[in-house]
Amino acid sequence: MSELAKRLDLGEQLSRCGMGVRQVKTLTALRLTVASNSRRDIEGVYETLDEHVNDKPVWAKGNKRLYCGTGQLWIVGDEDDVAAQRGRIRSAERGREYPTECHSWQQAD
Repeated sequence: MSELAKRLDLGEQLSRCGMGVRQVKTLTALRLTVASNSRRDIEGVYETLDEHVNDKPVWAKGNKRLYCGTGQLWIVGDEDDVAAQRGRIRSAERGREYPTECHSWQQAD
């Protein structure tokens, strides 16, 4: 059974017990797919790293990073952008636990 299948199975087991996946913070997607109509340079499959920024997980594809900035916005940028808390695109919604919960994204200033 793949790691993702194990996590989905665990989520189903938890829901049968009356618990939601959001209550178990260790469940982090191992891979996320980023797609963009206007920014082909950031597209692809990002894999989770064994590091956190602002207490949130970080995903990577080559030198690209998907991380949560200090303003509680999810940001996609280069590896060098993380320290400066900048990037190419960012979520339009603040305070989401994971980038998959963001429904609106915008070009970073």
